[in-house]
Amino acid sequence: SQSRYMNIPEFENIRDEYFSGYTFKFVLFNLDSLRKFIETEILFPLGVRLRSNNNSKIGLAVLDRPTLNIDAPTLDHSLITKIPTYDVDDTKIFNKLRIEWNYNDATGKYLNLSEYTDATSETQFGHRKPFSMKFKGLRSTLAGQTAVDKIAEIFFLRFSVGWVQQPRFIVTGK
Repeated sequence: SQSRYMNIPEFENIRDEYFSGYTFKFVLFNLDSLRKFIETEILFPLGVRLRSNNNSKIGLAVLDRPTLNIDAPTLDHSLITKIPTYDVDDTKIFNKLRIEWNYNDATGKYLNLSEYTDATSETQFGHRKPFSMKFKGLRSTLAGQTAVDKIAEIFFLRFSVGWVQQPRFIVTGK
């Protein structure tokens, strides 16, 4: 299908390639911003962001992967106005992840908590404060645990060296 404003084939290709079998379930009411809801509850858990394609249509960028295959302008000396600087140190390392999911709309509480630890990173850098995420749409009745485990794997992969090392994590939760 065609759209004047959205790159529908790109959405469908990304869905089929990366997220086959993922199902979200939401109850929507009193939303201030549908866009913010979609970004927070669907795109963020999947590591996907809305973007503008070179053809001015809304598309998707799949993040947290070894290669970003998106049609974006090439950055060269004509576009960079100052020397890029990077600020990376071991205080920004997360080796624990805490995900609350399986939201109960009636009680307003998350029914599941999955916690992950990258044991290799913890051995190298020590215990760190966990990074926390909450996902209302991932439900236990819709293979939510499988999706949460994959989100954790992708989260730790983006911090691993050269994308070669598989994270070895310890899983706890209710």
